[in-house]
Amino acid sequence: MSFRSGVLAYALALFLFLAGGGGTTRGQGSEGTSDPVVARAGKRFISEEEFVRRFEFIPGLYRHIPGRMNEEKLIVMYSLIAEKLMAQEAEMRGIDQDSATVRGIQTLTGLLARDELYRREIARPVEVTAEELRRGITNSLRKLFVTYLVFRNEEDARFVDSQLGKKTLLTYGVDSSMQALKDTSTILWGMAERPMEEAAFALNVGGRSPVTVTSQGFLILELTREERNQEYGRMAPAVRTERVARKIRLRKEEARLTAFMNDFLPGQTGYARPRSIKTLAIALAPQLVQNDSTYTIDQEALGKILERLRPGLDDTVMVAGTRIWRVRDVVARLFQSGFTFTTKDPLGIANRLTAECRIWVEQELLAQEALRRGLDRTPEVQRQLRQWNDSYLAQLMRVRIEDSVAVSDADVYGYLEKYGQPLPTPRVQVRELLTRSIDDMQRAITDLGTQVPFEEVVRRYSSDPLLRDRGGLTDFFKISEHPPVGEIAGQMAIGDMYGPFRVSGGMLLFQLIDRRDSVSGDTSLVLRKREAAGELLRLKRKSVLEQFIARSAATNGFTVFEDRLRALKVSPVPMMAFRVLGFGGRMFAAPMLPSLYEWINVDVRGIVP
Repeated sequence: MSFRSGVLAYALALFLFLAGGGGTTRGQGSEGTSDPVVARAGKRFISEEEFVRRFEFIPGLYRHIPGRMNEEKLIVMYSLIAEKLMAQEAEMRGIDQDSATVRGIQTLTGLLARDELYRREIARPVEVTAEELRRGITNSLRKLFVTYLVFRNEEDARFVDSQLGKKTLLTYGVDSSMQALKDTSTILWGMAERPMEEAAFALNVGGRSPVTVTSQGFLILELTREERNQEYGRMAPAVRTERVARKIRLRKEEARLTAFMNDFLPGQTGYARPRSIKTLAIALAPQLVQNDSTYTIDQEALGKILERLRPGLDDTVMVAGTRIWRVRDVVARLFQSGFTFTTKDPLGIANRLTAECRIWVEQELLAQEALRRGLDRTPEVQRQLRQWNDSYLAQLMRVRIEDSVAVSDADVYGYLEKYGQPLPTPRVQVRELLTRSIDDMQRAITDLGTQVPFEEVVRRYSSDPLLRDRGGLTDFFKISEHPPVGEIAGQMAIGDMYGPFRVSGGMLLFQLIDRRDSVSGDTSLVLRKREAAGELLRLKRKSVLEQFIARSAATNGFTVFEDRLRALKVSPVPMMAFRVLGFGGRMFAAPMLPSLYEWINVDVRGIVP
């Protein structure tokens, strides 16, 4: 996979499912707000908030090394300036008006507006009262052991309740003609169904509840024993208070969410067509690729699926308000999101698709409602949109620049003549973990944190069958090959890990296993020419891109407030964070930022018009 194809895949997947002075300078930030700024790039200002977010939410190699923090800050800052400059260049060239770009931005706008709708309608109105908090803390320290009877029929439950008197549930014999079940349970606060939990925590030992309606049926509970809940008991008071408050808030949000959806959905136009889903399921079934216990769509399977569905690619699958999803749209979304199935049975696939389509329809209706209310124009949403928009446009600008670069046979022969023999390019060997989904990568990282060997983690989670069988171990390859892995590995020490980061096949994490600084002795002319062409193209693209950014910087201007940048507190821990969206779904907490800083050393005197 080439780097530029990886950039395009990242951009499409993301948007179909970013010299001198100091003191207290403030200005119009890149978000359009009056925030403290640390740099300017053309007409864009980079705020402290954006810099910290972009610095902390992307992987970094050397931030933990003492004395490297200021250098790492400058690397990220110059990369961020490069992004802003390329985004402005993309706008001047009309790339932001391209139909595919507009659709991508519209999709992201809907996501962020829907999230803002959740905050306004569900999250912000919720308040946790002092009494609720007091009662929750008290109950969190109780561990209850109950005996209960559950009935399918309310009349039977109330009849038995009237007959119990002073008898206990343990000794009471239920008439076999009644559809009833006797059982015991341990109830912890915050873990049980609300009606059952409330009935149980209202009791003292030996007490019995009235008939309680739950999703299981009609219950009568009796508290037989009580202990201290050690999980909450071991917590510091402040931690316990925070945990209890968060649980109460989540429950109240769930209640508001249910009420809101019950009021919102009636009268909305939204549905999926069973016939189209069945046709899609039949086409998917034989082409799904197994990945451990799940099945997904890889690049090869995608082509076969689209070919099989060719006559009906424009058939309607779903409708949500003003939006229509065609067969091709659904297949693209399944592929780009790394969607997984637990079965290859067409009926099971159809059931899974039906459930997912319902979620997509509801989320789209909510996004349209948020846009109708103008929530995409709120300052918070606009701030986020500007950052993502800049990242997206910069990536598209970079692809356009690199695609404009080519090398001819004359260039290659000239390169070989100048250097005589292929340059002694170092070779590296790495162990790679490629996963189709973010969830698999998170589980893999968790296992690594518990000292599971990387080789075993690869065998558990890799989506690449060949690498999985080899424990992720690659053959030796030149650092000019397998971009961007080779280039990154060339800067690492043996044993270092890097990632995870997104590539066209999913998420990638790798470890440098070994390196060799000598080249092979193969002197084949064809091989030498091919290697020279690849290396020359990489160098030429890098040079052209750096010159483009340097020229833009010289033309449009840039400033870094270095004193403020040095004083800015950032975490040295590299991470990749995700943001959970209101009404479902998630996205990266901040746009990824490719390392592009060497343009700062380019002499622009000979390249500026």
